[in-house]
Amino acid sequence: MSGAQPPGRSGVGGFPPSSTGGGPADRPGNGLGLAALIVGIAALVLAVIPFASFGAWVLGLVAVGLAVGGLAVRNRPRGTSIAGLVVGILAVLVVVVISIVTIVGTASVIGRIIESATVAPLEPVPSEPGVPRAGATVVVYEVETDGSTIRTVAYATLAGASFGQETEHDVIPPFERTYEVVADADARFVSLVAQASNDATSITCRILVDGESITERSATGPAAVVTCVGAGG
Repeated sequence: MSGAQPPGRSGVGGFPPSSTGGGPADRPGNGLGLAALIVGIAALVLAVIPFASFGAWVLGLVAVGLAVGGLAVRNRPRGTSIAGLVVGILAVLVVVVISIVTIVGTASVIGRIIESATVAPLEPVPSEPGVPRAGATVVVYEVETDGSTIRTVAYATLAGASFGQETEHDVIPPFERTYEVVADADARFVSLVAQASNDATSITCRILVDGESITERSATGPAAVVTCVGAGG
């Protein structure tokens, strides 16, 4: 027949049909999904970097938002939107973990720095006398009485920015405690209070700093109380 077309030909005039008209090749992409995937990958990369992770969570949330918008668009590919959503959520989770680890680690380092910078307390010198450490100040508390015991002795154990106190009871006289102060500021103020026993007639306290007596006080009578306060360093 004269109207027959050669094999393999179709369409008007024997030419193949036009590819226009909504075929798969012309299906529009999903810009929101692609943007979500890109932003999610960037958030995931930043999430594993300490301190940078604190800002990565914003990108992770942006990626999730873009992915949800991409999924809401009709007649568009959904693969990149799903991938962007997964990567965005993963980035947020990684941010939470890395941020917690970073905060705990930083707090630990700061704690060690503060601990090392804390004013050193008065440290007892070993019973066997030795050479004081360089720059240290040696503080000696002494109490003497003719009574059988010293009822109470209270003395400063930390001076400078803050003070501490140690108290001993029923001490056999004479009383002596030697402390080595590491920081110069620690020995600026030292104090000692003692009370004699009922059978005592007198009691004397004394404070020495680096071998020099900076204060000495005496009191008389049973159960007498004596106080020594001085400034050393």
